[in-house]
Amino acid sequence: MSDTLQLPGTPEHPGQMRLSRIQVCNWGTLDGYHDVDVPRKGFLVTGGSGSGKSTLIDAVSAVLVPPTHLRFNAAAQEEAGRGSGRSLVSYIRGAWRRGADDESGDLASVYLRPKATFSAIALTYADGAERCVTLLLLLYLRSGDNSATGVKRLHGVGEHSPDDPLDLPDLFGYLRGGIDKRALKREIPAVRFHDSYSAFAAAFRRRLGIASEAAQLLLHRTLSAKSLSSLDQLFRDFMLDEPDTFAIADRAVEQFAELRQAHRSVVDVRRQIAHLGPLAELASARDRVLARESELDAESRAFPAVQSAVTTELVEEELRTARGALVAAESTVASAREEVNAQQATSEDLRARLRGSG
Repeated sequence: MSDTLQLPGTPEHPGQMRLSRIQVCNWGTLDGYHDVDVPRKGFLVTGGSGSGKSTLIDAVSAVLVPPTHLRFNAAAQEEAGRGSGRSLVSYIRGAWRRGADDESGDLASVYLRPKATFSAIALTYADGAERCVTLLLLLYLRSGDNSATGVKRLHGVGEHSPDDPLDLPDLFGYLRGGIDKRALKREIPAVRFHDSYSAFAAAFRRRLGIASEAAQLLLHRTLSAKSLSSLDQLFRDFMLDEPDTFAIADRAVEQFAELRQAHRSVVDVRRQIAHLGPLAELASARDRVLARESELDAESRAFPAVQSAVTTELVEEELRTARGALVAAESTVASAREEVNAQQATSEDLRARLRGSG
C-alpha cells in the first residue's frame, strides 16, 4: 500500500515510464498492422492455445531483450524442456503450420509471407503526463532467404508528446523494398536510429530509467514466470548482484588449472628426459660405428688398386731377375759356342792331317 494520497484522475505512479502502446506489423501470425493500447494500470492477456498471446509477448521481448539472450516463447520452452521452434526468421515470415513440401515431400514450415517482407514493432512508454518514448525494431528479409544472417534490422528511439504519437504505419513506405536507412534518418528526425543493439539499448535504458542490462534480463525472465520454480531462484539469478567471491573462486579455479597443466608439463618433460637421455650415448656409439664402417668401405674400395700395385712390383722384380739370368745364360752360351767352334776347328785340322798321312 502506498502512503501517498491518490487523487481522482491522477495517473498511476506519475512520472514512472510505463508501457502504453504496442504496435506490430507482419509479426508471426499477426499479419498486417495491429495496434494495442495498454492501460496504465495494466491488463490481462488471455486466450486459448494458438490465439497469439506468446506472439504478442515475444514482440515485446524482441525489442527489449539483447539478441544473445533472447528466447522466444520462453514459458513454453521451459515447460517442455526444449525449444519451441520459434525464431526471428519464423516470426518475420509468419510461420503458422507444418506441411509437406510440394517437391521433396518433407515436412516444412508454411509461411504467410514467403516472399520479400518486412516486420516492424513499436513499443511506446509514457510517464502519465507529457512525455512519451517509443522504441522501434524494423526487420527485413529478402525473397528466398530464410537464414538468420540474412535478417536486416534497424533500431530506433524517439521522444514525443502524447498529443503527437509516433504511428508505425508512417514508416511502412521506407520498408517495402528494404530498410531505407538514409531516408528514415532524414525524414523522421524525431527518432534516433541505431544499427547496433548495444547503442540502442544504452539509449532506451537512459530514457526509461533502466539501471542495467540485468533489468532487461529480469523482465525477460518474468515473462515465463508461470514455470518459475521458486522466488529464491528469481532473486538469486536475476535480482541479486553476483558476490565478489564468485570471481575470486573462478580465478582460483583458473590458476589451479594452470598449475595443474604446468605440473603435467613438468612430468612430461621429465619422462621425455628419462627416455631420451640414453639416446645421446647410443647416438655417439652409432656415429663411431658408422665412421669405422666408412673407413673400411674406403679401404675395401682401395684394396684392388693396392693389390695390383704390389703384384706389379713383384712381377717386375722377378722380371729383372729373369733378365739377369738370361744375360748370364746368353754369355755362357756364347762361350760354349766359341769352345765348340774351337773344337770343330781342331777336329777339322786333325781330319785333314789324317787324310794327308794316308
